[in-house]
Amino acid sequence: MKLIFAERLGPWLERNPGILHAVWRVEALLVRGLIALFRALGPERSAAVGAWLLARFGPRARKKQPVVAATLRRVTPDLTERERASVLRASWESTGAVFAEYAHLEALASSERLTLNDEADLPGLLAAKRGIIFVGAHYGNWEVLAMAASRAGCPMMAVYAPLQNPYLDELLCAARASFGADTVPRGAPLRPMLRHLRGGGATGLLMDIRVPDGVPVNFFGAPTTFSATPGRLAQRTGAAIVPLWAERIAPARYRVTFEAPLFVGSDEQSVIQVTEALTARCEAWIRHDPSQWLLANRRWDKATLATF
Repeated sequence: MKLIFAERLGPWLERNPGILHAVWRVEALLVRGLIALFRALGPERSAAVGAWLLARFGPRARKKQPVVAATLRRVTPDLTERERASVLRASWESTGAVFAEYAHLEALASSERLTLNDEADLPGLLAAKRGIIFVGAHYGNWEVLAMAASRAGCPMMAVYAPLQNPYLDELLCAARASFGADTVPRGAPLRPMLRHLRGGGATGLLMDIRVPDGVPVNFFGAPTTFSATPGRLAQRTGAAIVPLWAERIAPARYRVTFEAPLFVGSDEQSVIQVTEALTARCEAWIRHDPSQWLLANRRWDKATLATF
């Protein structure tokens, strides 16, 4: 159970589901109020305010701090402590900007704010009616990835992790639907997704999430398990896998790069190899500018994380 404003009450609220839903409603009202405020401020000022707020309050999230600090040590081994502290603050600012920009997703989809760099030959893949599986990471603003794919003419059905607060989840799905992306919760039946891909449609997933039943990979030199879903979907449908990433180039402005496609063979080793290749792409994006990566998620198990 994840709570935004009442985390310390979690164990008690688990025993009182009626009160828990009331707290979830209050949280949703507060988030709606923040969204209204950010809409009034405009995209640039919203991003600046969101960045300031999370840089100030993000480090106070005690449960997240050990994960954030250990992860940053792993991905920036050559930095001094002072340099690492600067990256850490910039990462909180980047995440705060992303949250504030939820109020402006439609504006961010405009050609003025979202530049597309197509190294994948998307028109060729679409003309061949070959399904496309876009694979990104929690980097820059990951919400603009589906927007970029939709703008490139790819009919999107994106896989997402539902929020535990159902009222916030409804709000987020509505925001994503505003730019033409259908959403499918992780763990839902695959049949509609397979039909969509075989018909030349596209889907999108984020790669940089540890899943217990995933493929064993080395991520920044340490063992973890990442999802084999992109490879398995491609294997079953013949779809191309297109890595993509969104780099913040100015406040509320992004460049999305669609990289050269990857293809999967018919054997299990091919699925493992493409998962490793996607992991390597995630590492390259993060090394480009680690401050734009969401550090707060745990990418390794607790035992491995403790060794960093």
